[in-house]
Amino acid sequence: LLDWCKRTGAVPLAGVLPPVHYKSPDEISAYRLEVLAQKAPDMGDKAIVRARELLPSHTEIKPHQLTLLIRNTADLKNLIQVMFRLNSGEAKPEHLKIRQAAAFNALKSLNELTDRLNSIEQERQSHCNRNGVQFCVGQVVQHKDERWRGVVGDWSRSRPNDEGNAEGGLSQKTSLTTKDYSMAFAENSTEQHASGNASNVESNDGNVFYNIILDAGDATSMGSPSGWTRCSQRDLEAVQDEHLMRIRSGHIPEKFARFDPESKLFVPTELHTHQYPKDQPQAKVVGDLSTPVQELCTDLVAGVQELASRMNRFVLDETSCPAERNLHVLSAVQERMRALKEGDVLSSEQKLVGGMDHISPLTLAAQHLRELLGIYLEIAEVNQKREASMKVKENIKYDVGDVVYHTYFGFRGVVV
Repeated sequence: LLDWCKRTGAVPLAGVLPPVHYKSPDEISAYRLEVLAQKAPDMGDKAIVRARELLPSHTEIKPHQLTLLIRNTADLKNLIQVMFRLNSGEAKPEHLKIRQAAAFNALKSLNELTDRLNSIEQERQSHCNRNGVQFCVGQVVQHKDERWRGVVGDWSRSRPNDEGNAEGGLSQKTSLTTKDYSMAFAENSTEQHASGNASNVESNDGNVFYNIILDAGDATSMGSPSGWTRCSQRDLEAVQDEHLMRIRSGHIPEKFARFDPESKLFVPTELHTHQYPKDQPQAKVVGDLSTPVQELCTDLVAGVQELASRMNRFVLDETSCPAERNLHVLSAVQERMRALKEGDVLSSEQKLVGGMDHISPLTLAAQHLRELLGIYLEIAEVNQKREASMKVKENIKYDVGDVVYHTYFGFRGVVV
């Protein structure tokens, strides 16, 4: 497994591998995992000490499960070493068998992944030469005649008859062979560029094609269920109006991390940047903020956390143990206030991607405000429903929780 990591290179894996999960006691030592989860003293256990040194900061550790999004081969290498050390020592035969099988399955999966990574490297090589390519990945463009707008998701040098492939983005393989001829053409073009024998294919706008992520409104009006379209370079032009550069599409997060107002480009993810190294070489997934804005965000986060702390105190002044007294609404509010007070506002996906290290101060401030607003709206909704129910209580025959049935159709149910 470690040898595979050495041979793989620096291909980003966050967009290639899903998060990995290890559960105790079958796949990982239950005792050591609980020590890690509770942040208890290691008691001289070198395996626990080493695990704390090697596991990335964005690892999610719970008493019965360890979850990690592998961003690169360094994360994968560290995970392999940690699992080997945590599972060292005596184990029940049934657990040992499961762990050995997991190791072989991991090796099999990584070997199967090699083809995908080789394909990514081939794409990277074919996109290193941008001669004749007018638009870059992340740029907002529009059709010269039809005027629909979108973001450049990717580009390639293709044969003219590939223009007809408009839906779904990537070119399709024929029914007679599994070879992707558009990729072969791109590789052949790359070889020509590298040898200095660039032909008219390189400079002809009709031979550069873009896969465009359409704006949601334009996709609907065009009748494009996929939200993508493929278009020749000669039919496109850059959008100059800043008000038209904000594109709405559910496909944006698949390729891009954010919109950069300074460069007026959508910033590609780490994997997409790797595949298109010359399009936005200086792009940053987390944008830079001016010092006053950073200070404002820091003060805003501190203020929200202070407010949450005071509101949590008010709940405790009302009743010390809402959960034990079956005060479910109050208990839920208290738990959310506690999490907000501690700054625990990131989603599970954000934590896996990298936690606070990969979140800008502006996004963190927005997350705190969103969570505070969510708590307020939940309380307001409960009060509104309570007031409405009190007004019509005398006209209500059945209470919440009553089991009822339809007098005509005969179906049964519970009043909620």
